[in-house]
Amino acid sequence: MRSIFDNKTNTILSRGDLKRGKYQAVYWVMFAILVLLSLICIIPVFWILMSCFKSTQEIFSATPSFFPREWNTDGLAEAWEKLQLWPNILSTVVLSVGNLLISLVVCGLGGYVLSRLRPVGHKLIFTLVIWTMMMPAQVRIVPLYMSFIDFPIGGFSLVDSYVPLWLITAANCFNIMLFKNHFDTISISLVEASKLDGCGDIRTFFHVIVPLSVPIIMFVGISCVNISWSEFFWSMLVLDDANLQTIPVRIFKLSADTSITMKIYMVALLFACIPPFIIFLIFQRQIVGGINVGGVKG
Repeated sequence: MRSIFDNKTNTILSRGDLKRGKYQAVYWVMFAILVLLSLICIIPVFWILMSCFKSTQEIFSATPSFFPREWNTDGLAEAWEKLQLWPNILSTVVLSVGNLLISLVVCGLGGYVLSRLRPVGHKLIFTLVIWTMMMPAQVRIVPLYMSFIDFPIGGFSLVDSYVPLWLITAANCFNIMLFKNHFDTISISLVEASKLDGCGDIRTFFHVIVPLSVPIIMFVGISCVNISWSEFFWSMLVLDDANLQTIPVRIFKLSADTSITMKIYMVALLFACIPPFIIFLIFQRQIVGGINVGGVKG
């Protein structure tokens, strides 16, 4: 059977295939679907951006317009001064960095153990990991919260700290599965060669496995930061201190503040959207491009 992947152009369909009617139809249908999905994702962000330059009266106008009729930039600095989002931004950054580090270390080592060390019962452990992914998240809410307010070891409370959120990230079974499946593709000869050179398991992980796993590390890292930046539920539940709460929780509470106009609320939404956008803009090449990991030649 002829492969549908064209090695010369790195595409599924070759240029010759695109000249044929049925392939052209498939191509344009997929192109239209991608354009539609892109618009669904982009238009709300642009609507928020345009609303930041409108007056409150224009936002609530009976005949709304996408672009401002009169561009008003005077309220941006005033909105930033009134919102005082710096403590929540700093809190979200601390939470994101902690989640990033603990996810890469704990989930990465978990995937490494299941993939390469393979202790006794590793198949059963991996099966349990997969089973926990099938458990509805709502089932875990009450037991987890009870554990956080009265931790089983020591009986102390973890409320008003980042520890509960970091523990939830460390137990991300999906990331463990991603790391495990990726590490399975790395040639076992590389691991054996490092051990012949005197490397232990931990040193092999950091000096051999990690450099060959940049694409999956970048993917998990960016996903972790993005999820942490939009964290709402557990931040609302376990962080009582307003200065420790994340940006989404602060913006949610702004909706109940009668002194906050819709324009200021839109500016707050814009400030919340900017950091994830910048992060993706910087690292999109690593996420999309990736690195091809080859085997060892004999």
